[in-house]
Amino acid sequence: MFANLQRGTVRHGLIPIENSLSGTLHSVLELFTQQEPRLWVVGEYTCNESHYIMARPGTELKDITEIQSHPAILEQCQDFLDATLPESYRAVLASNTASAAEQVARSDEFG
Repeated sequence: MFANLQRGTVRHGLIPIENSLSGTLHSVLELFTQQEPRLWVVGEYTCNESHYIMARPGTELKDITEIQSHPAILEQCQDFLDATLPESYRAVLASNTASAAEQVARSDEFG
């Protein structure tokens, strides 16, 4: 998105800079401040987002041993995951939520 703004292929972009669950997204703000020429904030958009656990059919929460997702999503859901899943569950970082979902769908593993 930043590259498209700098090239002029788009006039406006929408970037997340804060999340009510995990706070300020410092990595995005850092990218924002590194732009030359400088970019300006011209508005604000607030939206609600929901996260869901996807699993193979028949899987129960008590059976889940591994969660794959983007690091920001894992951070946002940390309290829920810790309170809901077995104590021994493992968080696996993925580059994005779509690739994590695809990996789970292709897996033969249960839980």
